[in-house]
Amino acid sequence: MHKNIRKNFMRKFTYKSIGGAVFLVITLFISSQVMAQDACVNPTIPVIGCLLSSDDGTYDLTGDLNANSALAAIRFKDADRNTFNYTGNITSDTYGESGLYLQNSTFNNITINGNIDVVDPALYGILAASSTGSNTIIMNGNITT
Repeated sequence: MHKNIRKNFMRKFTYKSIGGAVFLVITLFISSQVMAQDACVNPTIPVIGCLLSSDDGTYDLTGDLNANSALAAIRFKDADRNTFNYTGNITSDTYGESGLYLQNSTFNNITINGNIDVVDPALYGILAASSTGSNTIIMNGNITT
């Protein structure tokens, strides 16, 4: 289940001439959509990918993934000491996406049985940011960038 959150931003620019009667008002109305990723749940993975933000779990997931503007197909955020086994192929094809993204996560054992295909302008097959300690990643497949 995906949660769509709509945010509306409104900017107003006003120009006034001190010496004359010239007024210019420009109003911009920008609507954007933020996708919230579903949690990783055994045994299948949501097509858009999943977010793992818990500790000490075991996950055996299958299914092909496309990061689809969700930052990463599989994202670990503040997740420690998990065993994560994934069978399937991952595609990232939007700017800023990754196939696997580890953020503030440590001591995870991750096995990927499949390929990670990073299509321009996506950035990384696997990215670890702000993660201390060690994560073990076993990749039985190819990373194509």
